[in-house]
Amino acid sequence: FPRNNSDPALAPPLSSECNATIGFDGPSGVGAPTGVALFAATNPSLKVRHPAGHAHKSLRLRLKVHPRLGGTKVAAVTVRWGDGHSSKGKSLHPRHTYQKAGRYHVTVVVTDDLGQATQVSVKVEVKKAHRH
Repeated sequence: FPRNNSDPALAPPLSSECNATIGFDGPSGVGAPTGVALFAATNPSLKVRHPAGHAHKSLRLRLKVHPRLGGTKVAAVTVRWGDGHSSKGKSLHPRHTYQKAGRYHVTVVVTDDLGQATQVSVKVEVKKAHRH
């Protein structure tokens, strides 16, 4: 890219037309990043511990959430319990009482305060209620 009618072969070493930050090219402004860190996940990581429970008794999930971006916090926890019910809040220990024994497909969605969400599904075994 010649400037001021100069010879393109003698362009200044730091011309704004051809130089950009390391890993990117100047003409397009895009280029290729160096490494794959640009593609790392930024949504919160989520692990769900799910106990077996009994019908007509409160069952509690235990959620372990780690933000991948510093300074982010859990904004919402949504649980679809698999029996037609769902709950929403901020608790990392959501509770639900099943009315019938069976296996339920439970889906947990954690959303951080940047709007990034992570979804995990688990199966929960609910046994018949104990008789006393």
